[in-house]
Amino acid sequence: MCTLAAAPMPTEKMVGLPFVRSYSLNEIGASRGARLSFDHLGRIGVLSGSSYAVLNDNTWLQVAAEHPNVSSPHLLDLVWQEGNRSYYGTLGGWGRAELQPDGHLTFHSLRPDAFPYWVRSTNFKQVLVLEQGVLFAGYNGIVYEDETTGRRDFIELPELTRVFQLGSAIYVSTFADGLLRLDLDAGSTEVVASGLVVDEVARVSPETMLFSTTGDTLMRLDAAGISLWHSPLGTRTKGSVSCLAPLPEGGVAMAVDGEGVFVFSPEGNLLCSLTTAEYQRVFDIAANEEGVLWLTTEVSVQKVLYRTGISVIDQRSGVIVEWPQVIQWRGNTVIASHGRLYDLTLADDGLSYRFEQVAHAPTGGAWGVDGSGEQMLVGNATGVYARMENGFQQVLGDLDASRLVMTEDGLCYVIGMAELAILRWNGSQWTECAPRVPGVGFPWVVHSVGHSAWIELGLNLAARISYRDGQLRSEVFDLDDWGEPTWVNLGSIGDTVVLSGPDNERRYYDEATERFIDAPELDRKLSEAPYPIKRIAQDAEGYWWGAHENGILVREGMDLGHWESPFAGRFPDRYPVLHLVGDDQIWVSTESSFYRLDREMPASHHLEVSPQLVSVTDGRTGDDLYSAGLADRLPEAVPYDRNHLVFRFFAGGYPTLQALSYRFHIRRGSTEWTMLSTDSLLALPNLWEGDYEVEAQLLDGGSPIGRPAVVAFRVEPPWFRQPVIYPIYGLLLLTAVGLFRAYVVRQASRKHAMLEKLVHERTEKLKETMARLTDEVRLSATLAERNRLAEEMHDSVQQGLTGLILQLDATLKLAELQPEVRSRLTMARKMVSFTREEVQQAIWDLESPFLEDADLAGALRTMAQMVTSGSPAVEVSTAGRAIVLEPSKQHHLLRIAQEAITNAMRHSHTDRIDVSLVYEPERVVLEVRDYGTGFSTDEALAEGPGHFGLRGMRARVAKIDGRLNFVSRRGQGTTVRIELPIAPSQERRAQFTDDYSQDQNPARR
Repeated sequence: MCTLAAAPMPTEKMVGLPFVRSYSLNEIGASRGARLSFDHLGRIGVLSGSSYAVLNDNTWLQVAAEHPNVSSPHLLDLVWQEGNRSYYGTLGGWGRAELQPDGHLTFHSLRPDAFPYWVRSTNFKQVLVLEQGVLFAGYNGIVYEDETTGRRDFIELPELTRVFQLGSAIYVSTFADGLLRLDLDAGSTEVVASGLVVDEVARVSPETMLFSTTGDTLMRLDAAGISLWHSPLGTRTKGSVSCLAPLPEGGVAMAVDGEGVFVFSPEGNLLCSLTTAEYQRVFDIAANEEGVLWLTTEVSVQKVLYRTGISVIDQRSGVIVEWPQVIQWRGNTVIASHGRLYDLTLADDGLSYRFEQVAHAPTGGAWGVDGSGEQMLVGNATGVYARMENGFQQVLGDLDASRLVMTEDGLCYVIGMAELAILRWNGSQWTECAPRVPGVGFPWVVHSVGHSAWIELGLNLAARISYRDGQLRSEVFDLDDWGEPTWVNLGSIGDTVVLSGPDNERRYYDEATERFIDAPELDRKLSEAPYPIKRIAQDAEGYWWGAHENGILVREGMDLGHWESPFAGRFPDRYPVLHLVGDDQIWVSTESSFYRLDREMPASHHLEVSPQLVSVTDGRTGDDLYSAGLADRLPEAVPYDRNHLVFRFFAGGYPTLQALSYRFHIRRGSTEWTMLSTDSLLALPNLWEGDYEVEAQLLDGGSPIGRPAVVAFRVEPPWFRQPVIYPIYGLLLLTAVGLFRAYVVRQASRKHAMLEKLVHERTEKLKETMARLTDEVRLSATLAERNRLAEEMHDSVQQGLTGLILQLDATLKLAELQPEVRSRLTMARKMVSFTREEVQQAIWDLESPFLEDADLAGALRTMAQMVTSGSPAVEVSTAGRAIVLEPSKQHHLLRIAQEAITNAMRHSHTDRIDVSLVYEPERVVLEVRDYGTGFSTDEALAEGPGHFGLRGMRARVAKIDGRLNFVSRRGQGTTVRIELPIAPSQERRAQFTDDYSQDQNPARR
């Protein structure tokens, strides 16, 4: 349990526990038995083995953890001093700790190479810094290091328990000799109290030391000597005092094994006691800030806020909290929570209060409760019960009593969901004094104002229940003119009921006139509050208590003082409900939390914490530009290449339960901007050169507290924007302009020459293209005309000659023809047949149907199949990569092959004809070879009648610029070889011509 005593009234004790914030040892990186120490900035630090972690606002920073290349000693004690003078003790050694620019500690041993044997087994866990030197004390003795002269003394004191300084005197306690006074100059000791073995010590004033003995006695040492210290604890028998720590405001904190932690005022009054199981083994206690106590338990490091004026009631107090209600009955405090009743009683040790569940409570539980003087009523789903001396008696049944509201004139409103009833105390019993009326809804929160009961029903809804002229009445107020639905909060000042909605939107109801009124003066006073007041109440002394969204405000009255927040920190729960019980008790509740306020001992509500600049780091390289403790201030000028700055701040203390946040305001000339953060780190990347000012303001719940910290610095411009560089820039600019002008002129000349060359080349190409297009047009027209003539000759001349031959054949079959006539007709038929063949050859010269849908090789195969009937056999073969020739060349090659095959079939009497087409890189070779009788090429090619076919082949070859070669011998067959040379661009040109011809001839599409 924890009791907050209202000084100077040690017999008046508050209820519950103080606010506590726990940090797991695992979170810190510490182990069981960790020690506490404050660093040079006042940050709490935790010593555990070779690590040392400090709490920077919400973050634990390891400043002496193990590093791969740095060995850290096993720290038993660490004391920080100004001027980067810090000292540590370890097993068998001692030394000096130095703060580095990166915020870490490096350790330098002061132990010499030669030392007494007892040093090796001594645990130096006490470091005492004196005016000229440092004492390092352990179980076997003391080592003194004189910083002024460099003197080192080894003082062997077996079984040493404690060393401390009071005034100018140094005291040492040992099991063998008791309490001694140590003379460092003489190296001797003087017995002060033989047999008095000091265990734990705490300096409560410059000239007063409080200490515990190994016999569990608390004693005081001052100028008057040694005396017993009488405390409310009396004589303790359960365990010894494990820790003592002085408090900054005076007084002392004490941990007793097996009992708990106790906090005493300078006058010896008990302010706070923590006696639950987790506080019955505490390893260390430390304090350097008013109202804030640090301690280490088996599993955590805890911050205890023991002067907030607020105590917490929760499951640690033995109370299950759910919509709690609190009343006074027969001078005692009674609580109803979660359907249970609890009496508040003083513990047997007289040091704290405890909650005892009421025996023989109604079976249905206690969901509504109220009391006045000797009367106390409890409501539940089965009705209303009156508390008697030895139990409860039902006074009203058949009604679900969710809430009860008792007035000063002996009336009690019974509020249920379905029905409302009213009871009156007639001096001997409670009776129902008016007919019941229908309910108005679930009574979440109820208030007693004058002779009425008011109910917070929900969004935009409130209700009033009153009794007059023997009638029970209910009124429901729908405040829908507030616009957006919002909860209606109720409070009162005197007979004026205050209905509060969004922001500072309020309505006022006068109980005397029973109507809504204007209350401009009251509204003005409420609007002066720094936060919108949600619920308001007035105590017996006239003080106004206002509940806002996250806390409590107090005002002396309508015409006195102003709104203040006397309780440190903020409530961790929103929209608290005020309970003014009796003349002096003030309770605050929410659905699942319950607090008691001590108006006699509020904390220092004007929090004087101010942010401190811890370090400034180059965000790109990680280099430190400033570290608190090594420099007085940040360097005024920051190089431009280090313009990515990371600032770390510390709030300067730990006065609140809730984590503080920051508001950073940055100025550069006329430019300003603001940043809000829950972290103490501020990163300003890529700053432009100029003068800057950073203002760090702490916020508690969005409201500024304490004084802001201001950091001023200047970012230097880069070398290329230095003032001395600008004249050079002017010269460079003039030079660049001249060079650019020369470059432009030269480029213009080059472009002019290139344009002339390009125009000439394009003109030549245009001429070539026009010539090629002219040839292609001419060729296309020629091909088209040839196709037309071939069609005309085929359809007219050739068909007529064929018909004439048929007529002659029919005439020659007549039997009555004379021989002479038959002979003449036979000659005429031969002439007509020869003429038809000539016409047919002319048609073949004009059109090549085999080339319509095939290349030259395919046309050769098709032609060979048509001109032969199976004997002789004609074989066509190809070799090489095919080349698309001009249509005229393909046409002539096909006709030459046809003529050669026809001649071989007519005259060579061969049984085989081979046709080969070979594509070579620079020529096309066509060969037609038979294996027949052969002939004399000289005779065949000589001028004279006949052999038109051979001469026609020679003419065709000449047309296509080819070369014709006949190889033939009688009886050895004949070879006709045509070689057609190919120019490098002929293949592309032939392809273009063929594509153009196909486009111009619809039949080929």
